[in-house]
Amino acid sequence: MVNSKIQAAEENLIHVYNRFPIALDHGEGMYLYDTEGKEYLDFAAGFAVSGLGYDNKELNQALKDQIDKLYHTSNLYYHESCGEAAQELNRISGMDRVFFTNSGGEANEGALKAARRYAYTKKTGRYEFIAMNNSFHGRSFGAVSVTGHDSYREPFEPVVPGVKFATFNDLDSVKALVSDKTCAIILEPLQGEGGINLATQEFMEGIRKICDENGILMICDEVQCGMGRTGSMFAWQGFGVKPDILTMAKAIGNGIPVGAFAMTEEVAKYSLQPGDHGATYCILCRSRLLQGRFCGFGTLLALHLGFFLELPGIAAFGNITDISCRFFALA
Repeated sequence: MVNSKIQAAEENLIHVYNRFPIALDHGEGMYLYDTEGKEYLDFAAGFAVSGLGYDNKELNQALKDQIDKLYHTSNLYYHESCGEAAQELNRISGMDRVFFTNSGGEANEGALKAARRYAYTKKTGRYEFIAMNNSFHGRSFGAVSVTGHDSYREPFEPVVPGVKFATFNDLDSVKALVSDKTCAIILEPLQGEGGINLATQEFMEGIRKICDENGILMICDEVQCGMGRTGSMFAWQGFGVKPDILTMAKAIGNGIPVGAFAMTEEVAKYSLQPGDHGATYCILCRSRLLQGRFCGFGTLLALHLGFFLELPGIAAFGNITDISCRFFALA
């Protein structure tokens, strides 16, 4: 017998996902339950989104309180909690200015625009990007243009021009692409779509040096590897190599559609100005969620790491050759 929920989805949604034949109903902690009551231990966390698990009472209550009060006006006004949420995000990310978005793809779109606007303001004539092979930055038009998989780009070509692809962890391949037209280098410190490829210390420091010596911006996409999944709040902090622009999403909202791109004061001063960028939706409910989430995340991260590293018999799994407390990619 075909599940009615699955049938309704198959008959009415655009078929862009090959879904498993499971209709989920609710979740508790690290477990999900389908419409038949079957329990599943969730190792995916909604593609690295539900970092605090399902049905987190504190976060649920924060959202409910704000919904009862006010959940949308526009970004033409100041709001009670948005500035405080931005302050907390800047604090934990080590950045200076932030713009909230609705997704990771949108965050990367904003980062690309900021880099181009920075070059425009500085009158450098730069507009090109260097991205990495096997990278993934999103499915919107600009984001897919810097995504290093032919299969994602080819059906939509010609995509945004001025993008060159280097080999991840190969500094010479990056240097060979740098020109007086390069405005930014975008990379994930820890590639996910490409097969869990971790940047080397030498590579991160080398990218930073190339950028500093050539007036190029360094963009770190931490949409998936950020928010505590590598042992520090953001992966760049583990390397001690700060980007000029940082993008994030997924786990910063724990399932609520929120992303952000943040930047240094220098980039903010010379990049996006009133009228250059915007979004319809403000983040009143999400701000409440973010405030509570940031405050307790460090303690939670430590507990998670301790739990995984002390799992009885973890070394018995033959495919585990090394456990790094610095880069332990948590769901």
